[in-house]
Order: sequence, then structure tokens, then C-alpha cells
Amino acid sequence: MIQKTLLLCSLFFSWTLLSQPKEIETTSSWPQWRGSSRNGIIPSESPWPAKIDQDSLKEKWRVKLGKGYSGPVVSNKMVFTTESLEEEEITHAYNRKDGKLVWSAKWKGKMKVPFFAAK
Repeated sequence: MIQKTLLLCSLFFSWTLLSQPKEIETTSSWPQWRGSSRNGIIPSESPWPAKIDQDSLKEKWRVKLGKGYSGPVVSNKMVFTTESLEEEEITHAYNRKDGKLVWSAKWKGKMKVPFFAAK
């Protein structure tokens, strides 16, 4: 039952991402786990600063999340996150510009978060 639920949630999440306009494929997005090439590397054509300091990166918004294993998925308009709370897994979609919650989906289940991903 848990495998079926996880499969359905994965299909829903994939459909949500794939049904977004083609803008999701631009260089300022992070369209899947570990980035566009699934290797955790930002493509060289991405609009990334030459150096990272207080002037080049500014925090626009922040949300508090529970423990989780996956990183965020980012399109031009949305940021998707997941978290494990008590006996539920939750996926959230936030507006990329202001961090306001657009929607959440949750299901019963509990993923054991590995020690290195807990914080």
C-alpha cells in the first residue's frame, strides 16, 4: 500500500512539473532533484554570480520545513519542497517571487530521514 501511495504521489508530482510551460527548462530553474543534469552542478550558462557574498546573493524569503531528504525543485514561477512530519509526507508548492504557499499535498507514510540529511 505504501509503495502504491508513493508511486501515485511521484506520478502526480512528475505530472505537475511536466505540465508546466516550457519556461521550466530555462537556465534559472532547477527542474528536478540535483538540478537539470541530476548531478548537483549549476550549468555554466546559468545566471550565477562570479563570487558568492552578501552582495551577490540576497535572501528574498524563507519558510520553516520539517526534516526531509530531497532538495527543492525550482521553476520560473514555483518552488517545490518536501518534508516528513510525524506519520505524513508533505509536498509544498510556493510562489517563487514572494514565498507564499500555493498548495500542499500530503499522504500517510513516514520516510526515515538519513542522519546526514536531518540537519
